[in-house]
Formats: sequence, C-alpha cells, structure tokens
Amino acid sequence: MVIYRVLSLCLIIFGILIMRNPIIVWKIRDAWATQDGTEPSDLYMLIARIVGGVFIFVGLVGLIALFFS
Repeated sequence: MVIYRVLSLCLIIFGILIMRNPIIVWKIRDAWATQDGTEPSDLYMLIARIVGGVFIFVGLVGLIALFFS
C-alpha cells in the first residue's frame, strides 16, 4: 500500500512539473531531435499540459482509492 501512495505522489509531482514548465520536459526528451534547437511548438505545449493534467488526475484518483480501501 505504501508503494501505491508513493507512485501516486510521484505522478502528481511529475504532472505539476509538466503543466507548469513543459519546456524542461521537452529539453530532456526531444530537444536533441531538432536541427536548430528552437523551442517546442504551441501544439506540443498544449499536449504536454494536457498530459500533465492527466497525470495529476490519475495520481489523485490513486490516492483517493487508497483512502477508501
């Protein structure tokens, strides 16, 4: 049970990081793939923020499910 709490908290923290500053994730994951090293597109930023929101939602659902089990 403790591992599920830790994993849920990690999802929430990672989701907040992605939502607040998706450029950090882009630099770590995708910056090497560009030729000129420009910033990510607006679509990438939108999708990254949506994914961050999903991570936060899944983490919260996991924590809530643990409290009721």
